[in-house]
Amino acid sequence: MFKKAAFIGLGILAIAAIAILYIFRPIAATHQALQADLPKLVALRHFYANTDSKWRYRLSPDGKHIAWLATKGFRPALWVRPLDGEEADVFNTKDEVRWYSWSADGRYLLYQANRDGWENDVIVSIDVTQKDAEPRSYDFGKNVKSWIHSVPAEAGSEILIGNNQRDARKFDLYRLNLETGKTTALDLISEIGVHWSVDRQGEVYARTVHKSQDDWRTELRQPDGSWNEIAQGGMEDWFRVLSQPDEDGNLLALSTLGRDKSAVVTFDTQSQTENVLFDDDAVDTAWVELHPVTGAALSAVSYPDFQHRKFFDPDYEAALNAVPHDGETARHRVSTTNDMSKMIIETEHSTKGWTKYLVNQSDNSVETIAVPPIAAQADHLSKMEPVTFSARDGLTIHATMTRPKGAVGPSAHGGFDSWRPRGAQRLGLQQFAQLVGKPGVCRA
Repeated sequence: MFKKAAFIGLGILAIAAIAILYIFRPIAATHQALQADLPKLVALRHFYANTDSKWRYRLSPDGKHIAWLATKGFRPALWVRPLDGEEADVFNTKDEVRWYSWSADGRYLLYQANRDGWENDVIVSIDVTQKDAEPRSYDFGKNVKSWIHSVPAEAGSEILIGNNQRDARKFDLYRLNLETGKTTALDLISEIGVHWSVDRQGEVYARTVHKSQDDWRTELRQPDGSWNEIAQGGMEDWFRVLSQPDEDGNLLALSTLGRDKSAVVTFDTQSQTENVLFDDDAVDTAWVELHPVTGAALSAVSYPDFQHRKFFDPDYEAALNAVPHDGETARHRVSTTNDMSKMIIETEHSTKGWTKYLVNQSDNSVETIAVPPIAAQADHLSKMEPVTFSARDGLTIHATMTRPKGAVGPSAHGGFDSWRPRGAQRLGLQQFAQLVGKPGVCRA
């Protein structure tokens, strides 16, 4: 009886498999954009699930070690070696590590783990000074979500975390001692959300409080512990504090107050006025790079087409210019020692992927530490093209588009994202295709 049932089951599976193959059989390309001499298909393994890949290289703040993620036993594992050595220690975890960072003292690797499937992350540390160290979890209770807010440069074995153990709807700020596991409350909030700015020791000096979706206030902490409001705005406004006020009361900020696009400004906390250090006439300032300890501005980045930079520090400019790049290459500082003598710089190219370099300013050397497997397929991939077009309200939209090599025809394929200048109307895909008049996939 059992054998008969098994035979019938196998027969049903076989019929189902044949039906699926018939329904989803290959269909010849008929769209005019694909009637061309297209390049060969690139196997999916060159983009994903390549077990030879190594990624997320990070330097310890003291420059003694370098860490990275690589596959071991079909799972990502953390690898660490002395920067001047070759033998690496590997730390296996039961978690799928996607992101990690170093503690300020260079002793711990830190990451967040989603273990219950409901995004109630726990914070995990690994003591790299102990060979074969087991990951240590900092779990604050069932259905409590915790996240790493920041790793202040001079906080030693302490970090700042947010979690919602007090109120599931709100995240408070705590100081966590990685050695003892004890926490100290820094700011218990009553509002729906708060963004905190902290100094190199991990003390809160400013915060932006969201009282409602369309009402926020930026406040500075006073010596007596009270808060003084310095800026306010609504849903369409943005003000991000980047540095502590100097002796004259001026701080660095990224601001959209009173303007159409975000700009890097110095903000006078007494008069509450701004002085623009950098803005891009075409688009928002994407981000500002700061010194890891002093918080001084190093460069500002925008993307009117390819990546553009405004440098504020000539030494940092020389370090980034030392890595191979051209006008189409974006450069990202992904890790640095506290004294910035060593940095890991990634270059991003639309057909060559992300290449990692170790820049040593002490001896002016540049070492290639990782080339992505996809770089070998560069000749078969299409370059990203910058495009601009006008929205219905007359504002100019800056976007990027990638067209299949050899494709012809006026239609666009793919999706259109909604990033656009403030106030511009969202265009449908067909409208975009008519405006641009080229085939391809676009992303704003």
